[in-house]
Amino acid sequence: MTFGDEAVLRIGTRRSQLAMWQANTVAAQLRQHFPALRVVLVPVATTGDRDKTTALSNFARPGIFTREIEQGLIDRHFDIAVHSYKDVATQYPEALDIGAVLERETPNDAFLSRHKTPLHALKPGSVVGTSSLRRRAMLLHARPDLRIVPLRGNVPTRLRAVGISPAESTAESLGAITESTESPGATAAPLLDATILALAGLRRLGYAEHAAETLKAPAFVPAPAQGAIAVQIRRDDETTRQKIQPLNHPATRAATDAERLFMRLMEGGCQLPLGAHAHITPSGDMRMTAAVLTLDGAQRIDGTCEAATPDELAHALFAQMQRAGADAVLREVRRHLESTP
Repeated sequence: MTFGDEAVLRIGTRRSQLAMWQANTVAAQLRQHFPALRVVLVPVATTGDRDKTTALSNFARPGIFTREIEQGLIDRHFDIAVHSYKDVATQYPEALDIGAVLERETPNDAFLSRHKTPLHALKPGSVVGTSSLRRRAMLLHARPDLRIVPLRGNVPTRLRAVGISPAESTAESLGAITESTESPGATAAPLLDATILALAGLRRLGYAEHAAETLKAPAFVPAPAQGAIAVQIRRDDETTRQKIQPLNHPATRAATDAERLFMRLMEGGCQLPLGAHAHITPSGDMRMTAAVLTLDGAQRIDGTCEAATPDELAHALFAQMQRAGADAVLREVRRHLESTP
């Protein structure tokens, strides 16, 4: 692959509607800079796509939505890979690198419910579906009277779980591949009272109108890198690294670098109830907010810190959270998860 005349670029991506939207967004931006470029999407089924029943916290290794794509990139089955950045493990294969991070959509979560009932108005004992330990813990911290049950699947699957019937045509605006990749057994049942999804994904697929409310920090701190799209490359491919730089958004890259380094220092991930969100302040410094919780939401430690660089910010907030007892909270979470079949 070269980026000259008649060049062909192959993009590795998951098969879901949202993943295809993301890959097509990258393709469209590349074509703006290289009009002659022909882009081919290479859909890959990942461990997380094939196994729709195991709880996310029960997978032994991170990267369940990226591992097969990363191996395909290493094996040169395609030239770049496009991921939801929050799905990328903090320690990915040494042969790979993050070449660009697109400008982030909102990092916030969205609360979806039957009849658009907001979180505070749900009846005691209402059933909320989520497989995210972070979302579960933050929900229980805010509403310990709720019942939280596992819910996995792509965006349409989870919408249907709360009685929302999404339109089927929203991924077509960027030429996305629209054939169904959802297995018949993925339909969620019985009907739940509510669920939580990333607002960025809802907006990208045209489903944001179904949200009852946006859940914002400090009560609901998003997952590190939530709402950001990452372009992964082979580390030694300097040509591709330079060519995709127009897609990189420096402020988003700095913020997600800080969030992911903080998560790595905390030894967290999607398997733990940890949130972190960074942004650049009007003065040009960086500020990050974070939270860690026990699984039942009973204990919660919050922190906020400012610094000049992503590295300084992550280390400063890590030290602050450790002094406040965050490590003890996460040790308790790990003990509980290890003792649960």
